[in-house]
Amino acid sequence: MHAERLLKYIFFILLVIIPFHIGGTAPRHVLSVLIIITCFSAITSSGKNKLSEACTLTREFFRHPLSWALGFLFVTALISIFMSPDPKYSLRIFCNEYLLNFSMFISLLLFSEKYGRKINWLKIVTAANVVFLIFYLGLMSQWLVSQGEFWFLDTDTLDIDTNVESASIGDRIFIFSYANTLFNGIKHTSIYLTLLVAVAFIYLVKHQHKIRSLILLLVNLFALISTTRRGTILSVSVGMAASSLFYSSAKRYFAIFSLLFCLTVSALFISDKTQHFIREDWKLMFQGEVRKAKEMGGSIPLRIYTYLTFTKEVLKHPFTGTGLGRRNIKRLMPDIIKEAGLVHGHNAFLELAIETGIQGALALLITIIIQAKMLWSCWKDDDHPEIKGLMATSLLFMIMFWGTNMFTDGFRHGSSTLYWLFMAVPTGIAYADVQRNA
Repeated sequence: MHAERLLKYIFFILLVIIPFHIGGTAPRHVLSVLIIITCFSAITSSGKNKLSEACTLTREFFRHPLSWALGFLFVTALISIFMSPDPKYSLRIFCNEYLLNFSMFISLLLFSEKYGRKINWLKIVTAANVVFLIFYLGLMSQWLVSQGEFWFLDTDTLDIDTNVESASIGDRIFIFSYANTLFNGIKHTSIYLTLLVAVAFIYLVKHQHKIRSLILLLVNLFALISTTRRGTILSVSVGMAASSLFYSSAKRYFAIFSLLFCLTVSALFISDKTQHFIREDWKLMFQGEVRKAKEMGGSIPLRIYTYLTFTKEVLKHPFTGTGLGRRNIKRLMPDIIKEAGLVHGHNAFLELAIETGIQGALALLITIIIQAKMLWSCWKDDDHPEIKGLMATSLLFMIMFWGTNMFTDGFRHGSSTLYWLFMAVPTGIAYADVQRNA
């Protein structure tokens, strides 16, 4: 089938470009539209009346609880546009983050319901992983060996005291992660890596392509550590620990990687590179002087005050938000931002509650729970090892992705596209199981 083959290429290309900060959002949007068109072309290829067949498949999906949760989330986001002080700005975000992503998700889900089992999706992700690492490590290597010229260097992100040229190799690795302009910043890069780590780790515990999977996993973990994102590193660790729910061999691998992690932490202390990870005055924190620690800087005390301050503000008017978009928060809550210390929620659910009201955060939570339940049921009921592997990988990715988003609001831009793009496939296959059982 030509549409099926074309979809695999588009899926791969979109997966590859997500972490890159080149060409703006246009390539991502164009490829998302192409996925929608290709999916509906494929699922209606056998019928004479294509529009009627597409409508029938869509109506069937709209009877499923997942569609109700998505509809709830969609409506809460739509209503928030009318709360916004800048409706055009919020409408633009709604079209990109909700209308386009949801359309892509549903179309790819319906495609996966019919043809998802025929394609090795994890192999496509692995190929994208290799491409990402070639560029990431290639550019990092240029920085490490350069004597003066650093490609894609963003000098605006550097502190006054930071000099890349005089920095040691160890410091250059960590400076590279946030000061290069080729990738979409350390937050979105680390979130992207959660998918790559989940895929490589499940391949490894399944004893498939062990050498290749081990190399990819180790290099992915190195790239993740280079981003210095502690929340993501913690979430990945929790996800790897949870993998023992699916495969007994995962316990042994998790123990090995825990030992490697301890050795890495020891190396950071010995080489005096802990300043890239420990950015707070923990002495003050342990003494209960959180406010003082916040004034001295550091993300943990800042987050504590941000969570408390924004949560209090949400509870004052729980069902009305600022409208989609961070810009509205800056415009409507300058005093709150000053008190909090950070300009947005730094938690995906809190951020959504600020922008849309608590009903938006509730809708997202319900959507996640229904998705996870579908994947878990499919993992238990399906006997095909490849499908069980895909379900286990997807559940691990959900743990890592949403665990990360408990410490940041990364569910936007390329990271939200990544989530809806990949999760459409296992959700569609699990939905096919639901349809068969019904």
